[in-house]
Amino acid sequence: CNWTTRAAAEMSEVASTSSCRPPSNEALKGLSYSQQYDLLYTALPLNPKQVLPKPDHTKQQHEPGAKKVFLSDVHGVCKREPFKREWNKTDYTYAGFLGGMHLLALAAPFTFSWPMVYLFLGSYFVSGCLGITLSYHRQLAHRSFQ
Repeated sequence: CNWTTRAAAEMSEVASTSSCRPPSNEALKGLSYSQQYDLLYTALPLNPKQVLPKPDHTKQQHEPGAKKVFLSDVHGVCKREPFKREWNKTDYTYAGFLGGMHLLALAAPFTFSWPMVYLFLGSYFVSGCLGITLSYHRQLAHRSFQ
């Protein structure tokens, strides 16, 4: 890992005391986002309901390899190269599906008709506007969120 010396010492201290337990909020205070991420994902089991302290933005800026996100004040650190890994069956399935949808979209200009545009707009209104509105009414007014 590419942590600074102080951060590496903090990380090893916390990791040695955690012994595969999720780190406490005290151990996560004052760390950068990358350091929190590394600590949380090395501890097992991961607790998705744990409320975490805010990461320190200035420490995140000074992480090795941190780059500013375009039009934001957030700095990110790439954890791995996105395209330097082996693709599995799921990756090929998703890529095939997305590629197929784009190929079908190329046929759209040849199958255009105004009645289909009107059908689309009507379906969009019924499913999108009415469907979502009625669903939220049922779930919020009748307290059926679980």
